[in-house]
Amino acid sequence: MKSRFWIFFIILLLIAFILYNSWTIPKAFEIGYAYKPSEVVGPIIYVPIAVYLLAIIITGYLTIVSHRALRIIPKKKELSLLALNRFYASMFISSLILEVGVIDLWLKDTSDASISVGGIIIYTYALSLALGYFVAGFMALWLFVFADNEYHGRLSLKRLVPYLVLLMIYLLISFDYRNWYGVVGFKEVGEMSIREITSTLLLILLLISVVWAIIPLRRKIIVEKDKIKRMRLKLILTGFSIFLGFFVFMILDATTGLPYTLWMIPAYICALLGICFVWLGFLPPRWLLIKLEKK
Repeated sequence: MKSRFWIFFIILLLIAFILYNSWTIPKAFEIGYAYKPSEVVGPIIYVPIAVYLLAIIITGYLTIVSHRALRIIPKKKELSLLALNRFYASMFISSLILEVGVIDLWLKDTSDASISVGGIIIYTYALSLALGYFVAGFMALWLFVFADNEYHGRLSLKRLVPYLVLLMIYLLISFDYRNWYGVVGFKEVGEMSIREITSTLLLILLLISVVWAIIPLRRKIIVEKDKIKRMRLKLILTGFSIFLGFFVFMILDATTGLPYTLWMIPAYICALLGICFVWLGFLPPRWLLIKLEKK
């Protein structure tokens, strides 16, 4: 069952790769034009390179640790941990894709950076942005599954189906060329941008997932008598709240119409802090438990 999901996900990712690279991105470059990061972005380009690398290390570690924990966790928490594991895995994949793209952007100093494979042009940077957004949708989905199963008794299809419909709408809109992946100058020819709409839909998906966890978490914290359990719940609540800031700053970045603005610095900080807090609360390491017992 677990391997089937990854086969299905890889097939989806491959389809997305083909559609973005063969239609969405080329169509956008026909209308707008590429930019030089040395002129438009400047030294800020080193920020995403460093933070994506840090995100790869952290989420890679959390993916491995959470996968190992599946062998020993109680049966009733297995789906929750599986969802959390896939959330971390999705973020790892997204960070890895974005890191490859932004490094190629930096090295070639153009947003239409590409490589030729068997005569087929692959837009490395623009494609990394598109696929990064695509995978982020699945991050939101697994966060919802985790919240629904862990804090609402069990995963409900009645709640999951509307969420999946919204996710499908988001993914379909992400294929529109007017997301302008790696493209500028579209306003000069009278074209509009839907990047703000795409970012807002992603924020809504994550907002639903986070709020769906926060509401019961707050109730549990109030009634929980055990000091250690209460502190763990507070860590998870803090993580979810901080993680939401990542997408708020992403929308602020998207509204500027410029690549890699200063808004992305607090965005990356929120994302990394958020995922660490959730992990520390859900499966705290031994050193943290010892520290909490002493309080």
